[in-house]
Amino acid sequence: MIFIAVSVGTSMLARATSVAHLTPDETQSSLPLQRPLAQPQPKDDGHILPDPLLDSIYSIECLKVKQRDPKAICGSHRHKTPDGPLDVGNWPHWQSGICHSGGEYFCDPGNVVKGKARKQVLKELQLVREEQQVTCGQMDSAMKGFDATTTRPFNLGVLVIDEWPSQEADEATLDKLGLVVMGRWGLYSMYNGVDAFNNVNEYYSWNKYRMNCPNTAMLILLPRYRQAVLSAPSCEFICRERGGPEVAGAMLMALDSNGPEAAILAGVEEVKRVLRETTPLSTEPSNRAYVRRFRRGSWQERFFSRESTWAAAQRGIFAVAMILIIVGLIAFVYYNFCVPQTVPMGKILLHAVDVDCDGPRVYEPQAR
Repeated sequence: MIFIAVSVGTSMLARATSVAHLTPDETQSSLPLQRPLAQPQPKDDGHILPDPLLDSIYSIECLKVKQRDPKAICGSHRHKTPDGPLDVGNWPHWQSGICHSGGEYFCDPGNVVKGKARKQVLKELQLVREEQQVTCGQMDSAMKGFDATTTRPFNLGVLVIDEWPSQEADEATLDKLGLVVMGRWGLYSMYNGVDAFNNVNEYYSWNKYRMNCPNTAMLILLPRYRQAVLSAPSCEFICRERGGPEVAGAMLMALDSNGPEAAILAGVEEVKRVLRETTPLSTEPSNRAYVRRFRRGSWQERFFSRESTWAAAQRGIFAVAMILIIVGLIAFVYYNFCVPQTVPMGKILLHAVDVDCDGPRVYEPQAR
C-alpha cells in the first residue's frame, strides 16, 4: 500500500512539473475536456387551449401555433368552406368548420344533430375507427400460396344532409356522392390504380399500401326526404347491395321513432353487425350451386356483351323476315291463280279463265 501511494504521488508530481513548463495555450489543450453545462431554457409561456378549440386541430404544427397564439389561423381553416349550394361536386371536407366533425369522419353542414346527441354519434364513430377492423388479401393468399393478408381499420363516415335538390335525392346519386366524398376525404384514396395521395391510414410497406382493400363505407342520411343510403367502393365487405338494405332499413325505422341521431347510431350498429357476421365476397363458399350460378351468369354476360352476338341476332331476324315474306307471296299466288274459279251470271256462265300450274284453260258457258 505504501509503494502504491508513493508511485501515485510521484506520477502526479511529474505531471505537475511538466504542465508548469507549458505555455497557456498548450496547457489549455492538454487538460481533459469537460462536458459543457446545460444552458437554462427559456420558459414556455404557452396558452392552455380549451376542448372546443382542440377539436379543430389536426396536426402538431397547428397545435404549436395555437399554443403560442390561440387566434392564429389553422386547424378548421385548413379546408375552406365551399362556395354556393352543396351538391355532388361541391361538398366540404370533414376537417372544415362547417362539418362540425369533432375530429371524426362526420359532416353535418345543416347542424341537424346537435349537443349531446352529436357527441354520442362522434363517440360511436371513434369506437368504430379504433376497434372495427377488416382482413384484406385472403383471395391473394389463396392464389399465391402464402399468407398475404393484412388487417386494417374500417373507416366509416357519416353525411347528414338537410337542404338538398329533390332531383338528386335518389339512391344512385347519393351513392355517387358517397364515392366522391370518400375519395376526397382520403378514406379510399386509391381507385382503379389511381392514387390521390391523401390516405388517412398509415402503411409501412409498399405492398400493403398498394393492396386493394376497400376498408371504408359512408352512411348518408337525408331526414327531410326520409332517405338513407350506404355507399361503399366495393362489395367485398359491405355495399349498397350487400348489407346496405339492412342498414338503410334500420336507419329509417330509428328516424321515424327517435330522430336523426338515433338513425345514425342505428346505422353504425348495423354496419358493425354486418361486418361481424358476413364473410368477404371473394371468399364465398364454392359449393356446386354457387359455382353453377356464377358460371351461368358469367357465360350470359360474356355472350350478350359480344358484338358478334348482336350481329348474328340481326342477321337471323332478317333471314326469318325474308322467309316469311317469300312464304306469303307463294301462298298469295297459289290461292289466287292456281285454284279454278267460275263466276256465275244468272243462269248463264261467262267465259271463265283458269290459270293454274298447267297453263290457262277456257271454259265455255253452259245453260243450267
